[in-house]
Amino acid sequence: MARRKTRSPRRRSLVGKVFRGLFWTIVFIALLLAGDRALMRWQPQNPVLAELQGGYREFRQSLLGLLHQTVAPPAPPERSQKPAPPRRQEGKPGLPNKAEAAPRRAQRYLYVDQQGELQFADRLEDIPASLRSSAQPLEG
Repeated sequence: MARRKTRSPRRRSLVGKVFRGLFWTIVFIALLLAGDRALMRWQPQNPVLAELQGGYREFRQSLLGLLHQTVAPPAPPERSQKPAPPRRQEGKPGLPNKAEAAPRRAQRYLYVDQQGELQFADRLEDIPASLRSSAQPLEG
């Protein structure tokens, strides 16, 4: 009588584990996609939830943008090149353009006080007169 070859229980359990792992991975991905579609179509009435949905949409767009990005970022300009002068935007008379309307960042200062601790100041006049000579402007 010929003996019939049977698979070992160990081999069967390994195949079963791999199959179960693939099955649940596919189920998980399908649930993620279904949840994504539901979040994209849902119209929340609460302004907080609407803000959260907007943040999710921006996050999703940035991830999808990373997938489709094939263009290398532009190389920084060489130091010998002069930057192009800002173009004046034509608008309504009497209204400043966006570049002129943007407030300048105030100069901040860093100094060491009498106790040896680092301190910040928004204006040079805020620093005690005896410590002004050691104050360093911060680069912004």
